[in-house]
Amino acid sequence: MKQFILFVLCVLTAVSLSAQNKLPFYDRGYAGNVELGCLVKSYPYATLSTTQGYSFGKGWFLGLGGAFESGLYVRYFDNPDAEKYPYEGDMMVKLFLDVRKTFLMKSMGIFVDFKMGGPCNLAEKINNKYEWGTFLRPAVGVVFSRRFAFSAGLDWSRLNYYEGKNSGCMPYWPKEITLPFISFAYQF
Repeated sequence: MKQFILFVLCVLTAVSLSAQNKLPFYDRGYAGNVELGCLVKSYPYATLSTTQGYSFGKGWFLGLGGAFESGLYVRYFDNPDAEKYPYEGDMMVKLFLDVRKTFLMKSMGIFVDFKMGGPCNLAEKINNKYEWGTFLRPAVGVVFSRRFAFSAGLDWSRLNYYEGKNSGCMPYWPKEITLPFISFAYQF
């Protein structure tokens, strides 16, 4: 599998060196994007993010970004307000470093994107403060019409969550979550 991935990357690099068209993340200078995405869960979970940074030419980009993620899920039955307010919100803020390589084809670009940083769950305080965790999101995508992109990948987060008094373990413990991620972006 590793050899196949290396072969695909070599072919994409060769194609990118011979391409004529330019994309925002391919030219040297400032570049950025606004992205609307969805983490695939059993309940709706949307994300809105932006990345601002510098494109070094030949498709290499380095930037900083931020994301806001929110979802709705059914409240636990032991909550006294469960009948009055059947859904509970989950709000997450993520700050990240974004590294991207774009490969040019004739009419579109293919890119490999890697975001890493820290998420903070705004819906849950631990010891009266918000705690930051760890976040990684590798993705691959396609750029079409010069400015629009579609990508898919995996979102891995590690955060401290409250498990309640009767959980049989420590009240706050780290939890790792890996979810599929899809997004649509506008690049500038």
